[in-house]
Amino acid sequence: MKERKMILSFRGKWLISLLMLLLMSVGVHAQYDISVAGTTVTSANASNVLDDGKVSFEPTTNTLTLNGAVITLSTATPYAVSSGIKDLKIKLIGENVINATSSPVFDCEPDAEEGDITFVTETGASGAVYGSLQINGIYQYDNLTERYHIKNTWLESDEDGWHKKEMGNEASDERYVKLFYAKYYDLWIKGERVSLENVNSIGEGISFDEEANTLTLDNATIDMSNITGSCAIESGIANLKVKLMGNNSIVIGDGSNSPYAFGYRGAETTAQLTFETEKNEFDFFGTLSVSGVQSVDNLANGYQITNTLQSNTAENKQTGWEYETQSGMYKSVTLRYVEYYGLWIGGAQISSNNLSPVSGGTAYIPESHTLHLQGYGYEDAIRSDMAELIVEVAGNNSLSRIYYAGTGGGRLVLRAAENSSNANTVSLNSADGVIVGFNEVVIENSLRVVTPAEAPTEWTASITSAIISD
Repeated sequence: MKERKMILSFRGKWLISLLMLLLMSVGVHAQYDISVAGTTVTSANASNVLDDGKVSFEPTTNTLTLNGAVITLSTATPYAVSSGIKDLKIKLIGENVINATSSPVFDCEPDAEEGDITFVTETGASGAVYGSLQINGIYQYDNLTERYHIKNTWLESDEDGWHKKEMGNEASDERYVKLFYAKYYDLWIKGERVSLENVNSIGEGISFDEEANTLTLDNATIDMSNITGSCAIESGIANLKVKLMGNNSIVIGDGSNSPYAFGYRGAETTAQLTFETEKNEFDFFGTLSVSGVQSVDNLANGYQITNTLQSNTAENKQTGWEYETQSGMYKSVTLRYVEYYGLWIGGAQISSNNLSPVSGGTAYIPESHTLHLQGYGYEDAIRSDMAELIVEVAGNNSLSRIYYAGTGGGRLVLRAAENSSNANTVSLNSADGVIVGFNEVVIENSLRVVTPAEAPTEWTASITSAIISD
């Protein structure tokens, strides 16, 4: 008898499998006990429930995945998820939004009586952010579900794990509940601990690379004028790097208890802070201006700055980091990276921070070692320490002296600017050594050179040695 039951059981399973194959062959798809925004999930649409590539369902694990989904509900479809599955998992990838018209938005169907929802997550494709879900139109977490219990543990402190945020009230224009998984860094900005979830909202132009211990400020502004209890940026990272891109500012209020831009919270006695930068798309290095303080000592508290900082008023400045202080009512400290070039006009050294030391169209172009003169008529001498200097002339210009002061000899090229609509002229307005010290001088024929003797209109050998001297 037992053997006969086993045979019937085997035959029954075989018949059921055959029937399912027949149903599938004629286009009948299995329905699962779940719907999303009124759309029933079937074997046909499970991989793309709402036909937008953002919602999918895995029946073997009862997992509904939201991957950057935006679900807008209505009075006709009030539930984002309606299901009879008693143990439902909702996987969040990226930022997801439900625009609700009423509560609840998760409904366990009556036949199932009650069920459990567990939110799970993973980082997105870039590995940058864990998943989150914001339900707009509802401001109380307890109103999210009906007959479903959310099994996640919600943390109140700054710990890695699941968090919830309730915003607004019945009268608020902006009201929502946000569920998110936060991974916190050992970093605080404006007194708020930075996490993967809030790093982009805590301040525009602020980002953090945990693996490189690098905080990037990219045209960021951190206003501490109304915050007195902390430094603008605090960290327990013993080897923190700060990358400056564009123009950044920190505003410290007069009554601050911690009048520093950066503060160290850890236990190391030799914690280090290193500034980094690179040129942006406009070919400028990054800067940081800290207003409300007037000493470079207020840049960091507890950190040792590894960069060598030189005052902008120092003599013989070298390429590197320099600071500028301002006292009085508008006290501030500005930090910048400056490239200095072996070129001076009127005693002012050309740098990446000052490529145009005189008025008019005169400017230095570092990439081509070219000094562009346009309407230059000063008597200031031009000094070069560079192996090669190209002087590009546009319009009428005059030089009193241009000399080489480096070692190993220098090459000077005088040429006319391209696409200039004016006559390109340089007047050598001295009869005693206008061009000095260069071991090679090249004058292009397209440039008109006027000497004190009103000699040739083009550069020729008849220019006297008084004009070019050793």
